[in-house]
Amino acid sequence: MRYPLRALALACALTLTPACASLQLGSTRIENPIAAAQTIDQRAYALLHAYAAVVEEATDIVADTATPLAFKRALGR
Repeated sequence: MRYPLRALALACALTLTPACASLQLGSTRIENPIAAAQTIDQRAYALLHAYAAVVEEATDIVADTATPLAFKRALGR
């Protein structure tokens, strides 16, 4: 593995991001998709979608012209 610390940081981010997803807004409750999953297949699907959300945000940041070039390069590494 070329960048073991980056891989570890990404694994932690992907693991902890869905854990932050549970919240209560008035009478509406948004459930953590990974905690709500009952089978390993459902957990994998929820984690995949959490990863896709992180990648989509990174794509939006890179596409934004106001984002500094150094930040874009850091995301690409």
